[in-house]
Formats: sequence, C-alpha cells, structure tokens
Amino acid sequence: MTGYVSASSFRQVTHPFSSSMNAYIASLHRLWILDLGSSSHMTGIKDKFTFLHLFTQFSSVNIADDTESPVLGDEAVQATPSLNLKNVLYVLKFLVSLLSISQFTKQYNCSVTFFPSYCVSQNLTTEKRIGSGREIGGMYYLDDSVPYWLSCRSA
Repeated sequence: MTGYVSASSFRQVTHPFSSSMNAYIASLHRLWILDLGSSSHMTGIKDKFTFLHLFTQFSSVNIADDTESPVLGDEAVQATPSLNLKNVLYVLKFLVSLLSISQFTKQYNCSVTFFPSYCVSQNLTTEKRIGSGREIGGMYYLDDSVPYWLSCRSA
C-alpha cells in the first residue's frame, strides 16, 4: 500500500550570479522548511534522527516533482535544541527537511501566524509565544536560534 504526502512548498532555489549564494543556499538545507502543504514531517537526512525505526516494508510518498520516493522509517528528530518532533518520516533521496504545519499544530496545540518576513507560533491554551520562523527567498524556515520552543508542550 502506498501512503501519499504532499510536499508542495518545496522548490529548488538557485541564483545565477554567485557561487557564494549557492553555498548560502546549501546551508539553508540544514534548516527545517515550514510547509503548509505537507501532511507529515519528513527528511532524507538520516543524521537528524535521535531515534529511527526502520521499516521492513516500504510505503512511498509523492514529492513536489511528481515522483514517488520510498519511506524507509520514522520516529523522533531534534529539530532545534529545544524542539523534538515526533513521527518524522525518513524519505529516501529527500535532501531537505519539512516541518508540516498541520502535524506541528496538532502535536503542540499551537497556532502559526505568517507575516511578510517572519512567522510566530503561539500556544492555544496559554497564548504564550512559543517560537518563530523567518522568510528567506520566498520560503519560511524554522528559526532555531529562538528559545521560545521550551514553552511548547505536546498535547
């Protein structure tokens, strides 16, 4: 059986004017992209997992280029020093990390509000600001330098 996950927000960013820009873009791939179109957190970077359960039978996900890629496992990832994500899919050949806004808001009982250059996450119960992201090149990335995630508790 095949499971389908949309990774609609991912697109390759290139800049023809500078090789240093390519190095900058490559450094962004270590960050988590905040994705409104993905139904699950996912990454193809095995080193991100703090615990990984490998599957014996593989399902697959549909990715943005309209191809399928096998899901090799899932489990826990430390997305930032203070944010642990559960049920993250380990997707072969997926070189970025997507944080599913839908899965995140359910897991942490949070809302996420987007502004032109940043976004903020707020706990629905306490109304405390618990995190942020920043817009770079038309995409929003989890800001791992903000310690507010410590206030966020799993529901």
